[in-house]
Amino acid sequence: MIQYFFGDDTITARGRIAALAEKEHAQIRFVDKEDVGEMSLQSLLDASHNSLFGKTIVVLRDVATFPEHIRSQLLELAEQGTLSHEMIAWDRTAPDARLTFTKKIKKAVHCEAFMQPKDPQGITTWAATYAAREYADAAFSPGVLAEIVRLVGQDVNAVASEVAKCSVLASVTADDIARIVPQRAEQDTSAFPLLEAIVTHRSKDALRILGNIIDGGASERFVLSMLAYQFRLFLAVRIGHEKNADASVIHRATGFHPIAIQKAMPVVSRMQLAAITDALVRIGATEKTINTSSMDPRSMLTMLVLALAK
Repeated sequence: MIQYFFGDDTITARGRIAALAEKEHAQIRFVDKEDVGEMSLQSLLDASHNSLFGKTIVVLRDVATFPEHIRSQLLELAEQGTLSHEMIAWDRTAPDARLTFTKKIKKAVHCEAFMQPKDPQGITTWAATYAAREYADAAFSPGVLAEIVRLVGQDVNAVASEVAKCSVLASVTADDIARIVPQRAEQDTSAFPLLEAIVTHRSKDALRILGNIIDGGASERFVLSMLAYQFRLFLAVRIGHEKNADASVIHRATGFHPIAIQKAMPVVSRMQLAAITDALVRIGATEKTINTSSMDPRSMLTMLVLALAK
């Protein structure tokens, strides 16, 4: 069976995938376009299913970016309805409705849309559902959730992060929110919100945060060095992750601070090694251009952030 999930609310979509896997007593295997190469879709599916480990749900992540031959084979299998494996084609953005692939896949298979709410009330309702599902032992009142949304903005990733931080409290109060949750304006002066926006492909947010950082007094070269440091950290953590190394092992091998490593781990788990190395190449090239040409540094940095968040 093939299903098609799409939309920028990746948190809810990921939860839905996890729920399906739990229902089917199955493992999840995420497949990115970098994993495909010249393989056929059927070969990819066969390689992803190993009877020793039981049932597997294969998730083609950002399927709209996959090679044409894979998308064509996917449509063929969907239209035939003969696939014996469980598979989810997942686009982590709103797909282009004009594309032939989008039109055909929506007609051929079961589809589910996961879109971020566009208004504060919608985000607050989303937060209530998320908190009840993920942190049932913590009590979040509607007023508390509305205050979190007011402070961090209409961004489900940021809201989810703050809900997770507050969930250690049995009952969350307005005073707790004031103490624990920073305002978005304060957050935007640090590197992590920019990196989070880049990693989750939120280019508009990334540009807004970049603008706030520079308007706050940071130079373009400072931001560039900050990005270079963070992606070097991501590279070290990703390599360590693939070797099943914990934070202390990565710290001893690389010298990065254990807290920085631990903070990077959930971010890096969503990134491919190739994407990290590509980002470092782009950052290095931008740094060289800024240092050796008369081009406007802010424009160069803006183009870099757009490319990284694409």
